[in-house]
Amino acid sequence: MSSPAITVHYVATGLPASGTEVAMSSKDARPGVPSGSEPIFTQSMADCMAIGTFDHGNHNNRTLTHLWGRCASNSYYQTLAETISPNTTVILACGSIGTRFYFENYEMPNVRVLLESFMTKAKKPIDQLQWLTLYTEDTAQGLVKGSLVLQADGSYGRIKM
Repeated sequence: MSSPAITVHYVATGLPASGTEVAMSSKDARPGVPSGSEPIFTQSMADCMAIGTFDHGNHNNRTLTHLWGRCASNSYYQTLAETISPNTTVILACGSIGTRFYFENYEMPNVRVLLESFMTKAKKPIDQLQWLTLYTEDTAQGLVKGSLVLQADGSYGRIKM
């Protein structure tokens, strides 16, 4: 579904933009692969996690999934591993009520092990994958709690109202 104009706060810059919202999915979600140059975003992540990917070799290969309850099935990771290339940045965003300690010590390592094991099974190298983390609990400077935006050029960040 399309959204009204929003302001996006990326790591490096803030830009006005419209985009496509990715709704919360069940643990059996399939990663979506949008096309075009619009940003893709999700919001209202509380006890959730989002996984976004950006392929540096093919800018049309981006995915974003908002996972309810911070868990996905093995078939999700298998499909994601088949979809992305080894030259991909994986962005893990922690929902607004998750603790950083639990996220960094349990959830992030689990996601990494699962995705890398399915990439290895698909005979894709994993040594070029880049892993980034985004925390979404603060609302400083008008940032929307529990939001993640992924631009077509690979920049990412939070929605800023």
